[in-house]
Formats: sequence, structure tokens, C-alpha cells
Amino acid sequence: MPSEDILENKLSDLARSSRVTEAGLIIDPPVVRSKTPTISYLGFRATADGREYALRVTDGVTPRFFVLLITHEAFASHEARYQDAPDLCFSKLSRDLEADPDLVPVPRVEVTVRELREYGAARERPSPGPKRR
Repeated sequence: MPSEDILENKLSDLARSSRVTEAGLIIDPPVVRSKTPTISYLGFRATADGREYALRVTDGVTPRFFVLLITHEAFASHEARYQDAPDLCFSKLSRDLEADPDLVPVPRVEVTVRELREYGAARERPSPGPKRR
């Protein structure tokens, strides 16, 4: 019967769609993260330990929120500059997400002295000037 064939094709299409029917239950497909997450800077707050920088990661799933801490001592010892701190935190989180796309937020991540120095060294490299003729 042609109508049964049409119904079977529609059921087959439904089974391949975003929701699959099995034994009368609707099962959602596994969550798929986009390949390039978007990181947004939300701001900072000063605490007794230092400055906490808040960032949101969106990648097609529930947004994740990360808090990165740069200590007061890091600023006082000139390991970090206030104007560079948001970019520094963004860079660190980007590297961490490259290493682990499913990175789970923890209450607070402290930016290490080594990471501060690596960031500073990368910023000090002279940029290529205009070519001489």
C-alpha cells in the first residue's frame, strides 16, 4: 500500500532527525559542541586575594562561566599590568579550552607566575616593522 510506504518513510525520517523515537520514548541526540567556542569577557571584581576576571564560554551548549584570579602581588611586582589582565585571562582560557574542549569550570583558577611571564615575554617581542626598500 502506498500510504504505508509514505508513513514508513516519514517514521524513517523522524528516526534520523534530532529526536529519535524508541519504544515510545523520545531520546535527544548527544550534545555536540561547536568547534570554535566564543569567549566573552564579563568584567572583574576586586577581592582580598586579587582581581577575579569573569569569562563566559558559549559553544552551542549551556554557557560555562569561568573565574580567573590574578593576585594583588602579581600587579604590585609588575608581573601583570591592569590593562593587560583581561586579554591575559582570555589567552589562558583559550589555551585551556584548546587542550580540553570539555573543560569544567571550577570556583576560581589562579593565573600562575609562569603564565604571567610567558604572556609578558610574548608581548615584548618586537613586531616586524615596515619593509625597507
